[in-house]
Amino acid sequence: MNVELLESRISPAAVATFTEGDGDMVKVSSSKGTVADLEVATHAAGGQLTLLDLTSATWGQEFNGANLTITVSKVGAAGDGTVNVGFINGTGIDLGAVSVEGDLGKIVAGTNSAKVAAVKSLSAHSLGKQDTNTGAPDLQNVLNGSLGALKVSGDVKRAVVSATAIGPVTIGGTLFSGEITTTTGGMGMVKIGGDILGGLQTTTGAIAAHGDVAGVTVGGSLIGSSGFTSGVIFSSAGAMGPVHIGGDIIGGTATFTGRVFGFTKLGNVAVGGSVIGAGFNNSGMIHSNGDIGAVNIGGDLRAGAADETGKIDAGQGGIPGKIASITIGGDLLGNGKENTFVDSQMLHHDGQIFGAGKVGAVKIVGGVLGGAGDFSGAITLRVQVASLSVGGDVTGAAGPASGEIQLANTGSVAIGGSLKGGSGASSGRLGVSKGTSVAIGGDVVGGSSNFSGQLQATVTVVKIGGSLRGGTETFAGNVTVGDAKSLSIGGDVDGGTKMEAGAIGGGSIGLITIGGSLTAGNADGGWIEFGGAIGSLKIGGNVSGSGSGIERISADGNFGSVTIGGTVTNTQIIAGDFAGTRVDLQIGAVKVGGDWIQSNLINGAQNLGANDAVGGSGADADNVNFGDAHDSLTNGGGAAAIIAKIASITIGGQVVGGGNHFGFVAEQIGSVKVGGVTIPLTVGAHNDNRDLGAGVTIHEL
Repeated sequence: MNVELLESRISPAAVATFTEGDGDMVKVSSSKGTVADLEVATHAAGGQLTLLDLTSATWGQEFNGANLTITVSKVGAAGDGTVNVGFINGTGIDLGAVSVEGDLGKIVAGTNSAKVAAVKSLSAHSLGKQDTNTGAPDLQNVLNGSLGALKVSGDVKRAVVSATAIGPVTIGGTLFSGEITTTTGGMGMVKIGGDILGGLQTTTGAIAAHGDVAGVTVGGSLIGSSGFTSGVIFSSAGAMGPVHIGGDIIGGTATFTGRVFGFTKLGNVAVGGSVIGAGFNNSGMIHSNGDIGAVNIGGDLRAGAADETGKIDAGQGGIPGKIASITIGGDLLGNGKENTFVDSQMLHHDGQIFGAGKVGAVKIVGGVLGGAGDFSGAITLRVQVASLSVGGDVTGAAGPASGEIQLANTGSVAIGGSLKGGSGASSGRLGVSKGTSVAIGGDVVGGSSNFSGQLQATVTVVKIGGSLRGGTETFAGNVTVGDAKSLSIGGDVDGGTKMEAGAIGGGSIGLITIGGSLTAGNADGGWIEFGGAIGSLKIGGNVSGSGSGIERISADGNFGSVTIGGTVTNTQIIAGDFAGTRVDLQIGAVKVGGDWIQSNLINGAQNLGANDAVGGSGADADNVNFGDAHDSLTNGGGAAAIIAKIASITIGGQVVGGGNHFGFVAEQIGSVKVGGVTIPLTVGAHNDNRDLGAGVTIHEL
């Protein structure tokens, strides 16, 4: 070894040189200490620098605060121009700037000072890349104090860098099975050019801070492995700043892998690829106990074959976590396991996208597809949502509430494709507790389980571009609105095979428009039934019962007008209810372009059958026959001064009876025209009982 003496006015204080095994010349420089002591501290037997011993136990405070550089000069064709260092041991002292022109296996330093960094800065070509072949006892870089800055131009492989706090971190290559971690404090901005790859051990492939993290940028992907909480970026007790990942977030083969987490809050998160859960719980996640900034995923948000995977989740432990906005460039995809849990405050976190607080605009460019697990492919936003749009279909599957979207207090909701129920209860369902509008470009289709393919929305305007098709269970393919301004369906309404399947209901509504036909199913499905008024009803095609189902259109309030372009068959159109709780109502102009076949139009009336008593079957059945002597006003007709009236009836075709008796029944009917012929009526109320033939009667009570 050669020791070069320097003039006292020139830093460093001492330089030691030696020749590596490949012929390169290595220079070890220190700004503190004597030349002789530096020579003793430098262990380079056989051309390998295995140890640089600067410990206080050996030298006291001689090297305390020293800046260290280990550089190399390439000599000859055999040299590689790098130096590999095993162990820099600064136990009991603090160091200044430390720089290694090659791989570093291990460094220990620090006095646990609150004012002075354990190491002001650490830079190397790589950390741990040569494993312990350089003489390092292990790859645990332990700094008893803070690290001002870390810069690695290449990879960090299986090495751990631990300090109380760490400033900015730059890794030009990949963080593979290593960890950059703080024990009590925060971390500066982290920039990684390659991937973060988890390893076999716990918390490997990790950026893991106790306190706040300024932000993290990863050029490649964040990928978990078989180690618990591997492939992660998180702050365990503080806030995580903005996170940008150029590739994917992918869960691994252990729990809590492939995830981004901020304890108190999480800044904006941008993922160029997809977020993909795996076969172990809590993998492939973006989550925070508090607020989350804007989340932008270029690809899919995809659940794995385990619980709580492929998830965005904000707010826990009583904190109403907000999300600034969510954009998913691909699809939201469920899988075979459930995506719901109950937190410490008994709040149910249902769905792959969950927000306990306010959420900005949510945009899914592709579709939403549920899976076999509960709430897989589901969205639950509990407080307020600026808007939600889905470019494709929302489709339920076998899991209960799979592919379900449940929103509170939202702006506009738009689904470019169809809303389709599956075989799980409430699958492929859209629920909006309060909002401005819902637009579905395609169909609403019920599935084979209760409430599947249901639209339940308390909004002002609902527009369905296609058809409403009932399913094979109750409320499957059902549309229920609150008090709304309008509901329009571009195609047909087809009832299903169970109660309320393919049905439309709600409170009061201004306008209902159905472009096609309205057809009852084989049970009490395909109905229109509102608890309040219907301002206007327009149906472009036919209205008909089907099989054992009687088509029913009713409002427990006034009907402004009814316009049906085609034929009405086996149908009852009713204002009020047979129980008599709503009487003294009005029906405006009723216009039917085709025939009126075996159907009733009723306002404020009931028919208790041949026995004129509640109950019975056959001829005694209630509200089957109308227009005969057994008609009566419900609840006595209400106030005598208010007349239950039908303003006018216009039938373009014929009126046809058959089987039961049918009628147009009210206290007063203004006018009737059938097939272009005006039926003469006596002016005023309570006086007409005109037989139209074939068991059909105009009956004023």
